[in-house]
Amino acid sequence: MDENGIATIDLELSRRGVDIVELQETRLAGTCTIKEANYTFFWIGRPPEESRIYGTGFAISNRPLCSSQTPSGVNDRISVLKVNTKQGTIFTVNAYAPTLAASSDDKDCFYHTLEDTIRKAFIWERVILLGDFNARIVEDDFSWPKCIGHFGVENGQRLIQLCCKNNLVVTSTLFPGKPHRKVSWCHPRSKTWHQLDFVITRSKHKEEFLNTRLYHSADCDSDHNLVVSKLRLEPRTYHNQIKASKKIDVSNLRNQKLQKCYHQSLDKKIAAINTHTSPEEHWEQLSSSIHNAGSEAFGLKKRQDPDWYSQSRELLEPALDRKRAAMLKYQSRATRQTFADYHSAKSEAQRTVRL
Repeated sequence: MDENGIATIDLELSRRGVDIVELQETRLAGTCTIKEANYTFFWIGRPPEESRIYGTGFAISNRPLCSSQTPSGVNDRISVLKVNTKQGTIFTVNAYAPTLAASSDDKDCFYHTLEDTIRKAFIWERVILLGDFNARIVEDDFSWPKCIGHFGVENGQRLIQLCCKNNLVVTSTLFPGKPHRKVSWCHPRSKTWHQLDFVITRSKHKEEFLNTRLYHSADCDSDHNLVVSKLRLEPRTYHNQIKASKKIDVSNLRNQKLQKCYHQSLDKKIAAINTHTSPEEHWEQLSSSIHNAGSEAFGLKKRQDPDWYSQSRELLEPALDRKRAAMLKYQSRATRQTFADYHSAKSEAQRTVRL
C-alpha cells in the first residue's frame, strides 16, 4: 500500500459501502493515521530504520469511527481493534500469516502469538479474526464439523487446528455461492485461483453473519481480492458530535463600511437580550449575538478543501476507470496482451496520481 494511493483506496471502499476494512502486507513504516474523505486509515509496521516488510492496518469508515477504539499492534503481523456495538464489543484481530516458503518455526511462532491474542478477548466479546493466512481450507466438514461448513475450498492444517482449539468457524464455508466468489488470489504462474483470505468468528456468533464473499471487481491495487462479510450488528455511539460554530471571514475587518454595519447590527442584538436570566443564559445570548452580528456583516470564511484527490478528481477518475476495466478484462481472460494492457493502465494511473 502506498501513502499516495490511499485516496484512491478510500474512493473504492466507499463504492463498496463497507464499514471496517483490515489491510495486510501494508509495508509502511511505523505507526500512523491518515483521515481521508470517507475513511480513516491506521497502520502498524516495523520501525522506520528497518526494512519495510509485512505490516497490518485498518480502514474505518468515518461514520462509525466514534464507536471504534484506537487499533493496537501486537507485532508487525498481528494487530487488534475493538468496536463497540449495541450487541456488545467486537474484538477484531488482523493477521498476516507467513507464506508457504517460511520455516516451520516462523509459522509455529505466528500461530502461538495469534492464539494468545485471541484468548485475551473476554468470553462475552465477539471475536472476529480476519486476514491473509496463506492457507487453504479442505472440503471436509465431516472431519471438522465445528470449524468448517459445507462449502469449503482446500487445505490449511495449522489454521484448522487453531479454529478447533478455540471454537472458531470459518464463515466463508457457511454460505453457498459460485466457486469464483470464494477464491481471493491467483497464482502468477499456474493461473490457479486459491482462497487464502478468511473471516473467522466464534461458533456461537456465526448466526450474526449474513454472508461472506469475494469481490473481484474491487480495484484496491492488490493481487488479493476484497473479502466482505455482512453482519447483523449496529454500532454504538458513545460521544455526541458537537457542531463547531462557523468561522467569520476576518479578512473583511478593515472594511469601514462593514465595520459600521457590524456595530449597528450588534447594538440591535444586544438591546434585544433578556437581562432577567441566569449568568449562563445571559452569556449564551451575548456570545451568539456577537457571532451572528459578525457573520451577517463580514460573512463566513469559505472552507478551503486541502484534499488533493478532490481537487484532481476530474483528472484521476478516468485513469482509475481505465485501470479497473483493464483489470477485469485480465481476470476474465488471462493472456499476455490483457496483462500488458493492465500493466500499462496501472502505470498510467500511478503516474497520474503522482502529478
